Amino acid sequence: VVKYAAVHPEVDYLHFWLADGSNHYCECEVCRDTRPSDFFLMMLNELDVALSREDLPNRIVFLIYLDLLWPPEKETIHNPDRFVMMFAPLHRPYFARFDPEESKLPVPPFVLNRLDLTQGQNVNHLAGWQKVFDGDSFVFDYRFMWGQYDDPGTMAIGEVLADDTPLLAEIGLNGMISDQTQRVFMPSGLPMAVLAQELWNRDLDFEACADDYFTSAFGPDGQKCRVYLEEISE
Repeated sequence: VVKYAAVHPEVDYLHFWLADGSNHYCECEVCRDTRPSDFFLMMLNELDVALSREDLPNRIVFLIYLDLLWPPEKETIHNPDRFVMMFAPLHRPYFARFDPEESKLPVPPFVLNRLDLTQGQNVNHLAGWQKVFDGDSFVFDYRFMWGQYDDPGTMAIGEVLADDTPLLAEIGLNGMISDQTQRVFMPSGLPMAVLAQELWNRDLDFEACADDYFTSAFGPDGQKCRVYLEEISE
C-alpha cells in the first residue's frame, strides 16, 4: 500500500478493505477471541505509521461490512485524521428507509463464523462504530445493484430514495458511493436524477423533481409516461 501511494500522488482516498467474504476467519486459540474488526484496526494503525514515515498524505478508506459491522472491542484508531469510514450495509432492504431510531438498538452478539444478518438497516452497527471512530464517513449503497429489478417501473424505488437520502445526515453520514450497475436508465432515469439532486440538496421535493424530470425527458407526453410507470411499479 505504501509503495502504491508513493507512485500515485493523484490518489487522495485509497481504499483498504479486509476480505469481502464472511464466516471464514481463523479459529485457532490465538485468533478466536479477537474480533475481525480488532485485527482490522491493528492493520490500519500499522498502515498509518508506515505512510507517516514516508510523509505520504493519502487518506485511507476502511469499510464496515458483514463481519466488520461489529465494532472492535479492544483496539482504537490512533490517528483518525488519516481515515474515512465506509458503511457498506449490503443486506439492508432497499424499499425501506433508514431509521435513525434504530441507532438506539443494541448490537446483537458477535459469534465467530456464525454470521446471521437480520433484515434491518444496520444503523445500530453504525452507531456502535461511531463510538469508536467519529471522523468522516459515508455509505457505500447497493440499492441499484439489484433493487431496480424488483421494480420495473423504478418509481417506487425512486420515491423511497427521495425519502432515504436526506436521512444520511441524521445517522451521521456525509455522502454516498453508489455501488450499482450502469444500466439503470431503463425505463427512465428518474432514480438517478433524484439521487444526484438529493445528494446536492436534501430539501428537494420528490413530486417537483419527478414532474421536472418527466417533462424534460419525454416532453408533452411526460405526465402520461409517469402515470404509466407508476402503474407498472404498483
